[in-house]
Amino acid sequence: MIQVIPQAIDEFTCYSCILVRRRSQIALRKGTHAFCTDCEG
Repeated sequence: MIQVIPQAIDEFTCYSCILVRRRSQIALRKGTHAFCTDCEG
């Protein structure tokens, strides 16, 4: 059985790679979309 853990308050989902990252890894915001440092690096 797979246990799904809700996204923490200090996490976001990258709009490009769809991975859950820490908010400190936000490299770019475009409107309501956030992109991680790996995708915008």
